[in-house]
Amino acid sequence: MVEFRSTTANFSPAIIELDAAMRSGRLQHDGNPVLEWCIGNVVGKPDRRGNLYPTKARPEQKIDAAVALIMAIGRSMTEPEQFTSIYERAELWPA
Repeated sequence: MVEFRSTTANFSPAIIELDAAMRSGRLQHDGNPVLEWCIGNVVGKPDRRGNLYPTKARPEQKIDAAVALIMAIGRSMTEPEQFTSIYERAELWPA
């Protein structure tokens, strides 16, 4: 498991990337209604430094799927040397 700390410093670049992907049409998904609903409920709340954090406008709204997507985007934006795929392990590919 890979840790993703729920901080504005981690969320902000991912939220900006998600927004850009949505606006440019780069984000494609299978039309999952729960994901669409959750994304529609997300509000980027800025902190005093201008970093964005995902929140919801009303307590009854759910944003879990959107937060999972934002975390996945954030994780994918990390430096490649910080992540080694399980498929890159030598023991999986005997010589």
